[in-house]
Amino acid sequence: MDRRAFVVSVVALAVGGCATGSGDQESAAPAAPAAPAPEGSTPSTSPSPTSPSPTGPSPTNGGAIQAGPARFLQRGPATSGAVALTFHTNGDPALATALLDRLAARRTAITAFVVGNWLSEHPDLGHRMLRDGHELANHSWSHPTMGGLDRQTIADEIQAGAAALAPFLGGPGRWFRPSGMEIPSPEVLLEAGLAGYQTVVGYSVDSLDFTDPGAAAVRRNISEAVGGGDIVSLHFGHPDTLAALDGILDDLAARGLRPVTVSALLGQPSG
Repeated sequence: MDRRAFVVSVVALAVGGCATGSGDQESAAPAAPAAPAPEGSTPSTSPSPTSPSPTGPSPTNGGAIQAGPARFLQRGPATSGAVALTFHTNGDPALATALLDRLAARRTAITAFVVGNWLSEHPDLGHRMLRDGHELANHSWSHPTMGGLDRQTIADEIQAGAAALAPFLGGPGRWFRPSGMEIPSPEVLLEAGLAGYQTVVGYSVDSLDFTDPGAAAVRRNISEAVGGGDIVSLHFGHPDTLAALDGILDDLAARGLRPVTVSALLGQPSG
């Protein structure tokens, strides 16, 4: 099966799942205004797209397909007393379950940027995250290094990742984050906009937990850099992250910083 046929089949499967009505908490989200672009951010001026637009609008992005590129945002307002903890979801489901257990015990909500094929293999974890009050977002279908992809493959990865979210959210969700790159290229911003995303969300604090530096280093990488409005990058599938989590939350509390989802940090209505 060629790539285009693959994406069409994934989208068709997701749309079929939406038609049955999952009842999950984001399936009928209200229209949300675009988050403000960070200072110094400039939209892409890439040429007109050649890839097709998705099958329909998202109920979580204002009900309209973007006509141009998405904007890029790395943090929320510095005056905020909140911090968004974002986790790239991939890897061992047992570690994911243990991390979700700790988050539940600490009554902490996160934004999970999920890899589409991982979510499709572990739908129970997707449903649990929604039940626990976490936010799901798109982190591509198969987690490639997107900076090295041609534009058509970028479009396929974003659209297939969005389709994997549709049975859970009723659409592609509100946020996209590219895999394998910190700053999105103009092509990524353009294709994200065509897929219905108003905002590509980066991060302002990198825990570097994916390098497995030890729990103390993961905690230190956050505590030495974090402040109000920051968006923190973390990962499922790494034991150091699980071991560091309680300390990270303790450090935030000691500084009067409240961990929230990206939508809560940016003042968007929750799904």
